[in-house]
Amino acid sequence: MNRWYMGVAKISTGVMIATANAQPLGQNIPCRRISICCEFGVQAYIVSQDHRDVTRGFPIPQMQADGNFSWYEMWVNNVSVPWIVTQQGNATVHWIAEEV
Repeated sequence: MNRWYMGVAKISTGVMIATANAQPLGQNIPCRRISICCEFGVQAYIVSQDHRDVTRGFPIPQMQADGNFSWYEMWVNNVSVPWIVTQQGNATVHWIAEEV
């Protein structure tokens, strides 16, 4: 187990396909920390539930062509889920969440 997440009650992981219509990421569970990244060659954005277009979003880091990547870590403190949107077609987003 990754020591970075030791001591938490439950870890949830998943993959989602982001589309041009913003949608919630993963499960509707209160979390304290979420780490997220996109697959190579796509761009997805974190947006608020009230402002769901890419112009107001924060870009999610992409995996590199050689497979390396850096997670974008968000301390969300009891936020159920962030919303994800993409400008182009489908974008694969990987995430891991540390539940409260």
